[in-house]
Amino acid sequence: MTGEGHGRGAPDAGGPLDYGIQGRANRLTHVPGWLAGLPALEKLDLRWNAVEPAPRLLDALAARGCVVLH
Repeated sequence: MTGEGHGRGAPDAGGPLDYGIQGRANRLTHVPGWLAGLPALEKLDLRWNAVEPAPRLLDALAARGCVVLH
């Protein structure tokens, strides 16, 4: 997966943060659970993958305002 950072950073991060993750057509087979630990995640693109969705994880991300494309 590649990030779509916008050059914004947090003082404790020391660099740019990713606000969107482009996982499109990367042959993913599952959604990694660590994505739930990214509080600034605004967009998760999982299109064109044979991914077994983790409904609770995707629902939780969507509930906090993350755009989930699957």
